[in-house]
Amino acid sequence: MNAVIANVMVGNLGPAVERIARGRRTHPAAWNIALAVATPLIGLVFVVAFPLVGLAVLAWTGAGAIGRRAKPLALFAKNVALFVAAPFVGLVYAVAFPFVGIGFLVWRGARAIVKRHATA
Repeated sequence: MNAVIANVMVGNLGPAVERIARGRRTHPAAWNIALAVATPLIGLVFVVAFPLVGLAVLAWTGAGAIGRRAKPLALFAKNVALFVAAPFVGLVYAVAFPFVGIGFLVWRGARAIVKRHATA
């Protein structure tokens, strides 16, 4: 086991923290004052962020639950939409079929006439 990990586990951080602090800061009093000023502001950030983080976690969990149930809900919504649209689709087909049939007969007749004149 690493000595630093062992010191962290037993709470003996004195030598490691002093060694790190000596190498980085030339003015420890100024650093302590800056920390004393920043600590309430950091706490304020946490107090303001906690409700937002909670709402984000709630939304994430809800989206996951909806995602797991999306396939059955989508299938149900599709079936309802098809049930509602079926009479209108049938009406469109009933109105359009005579025109489609006439168009098809004209197209086939025109092809036959063109083919007859091309071979003659």
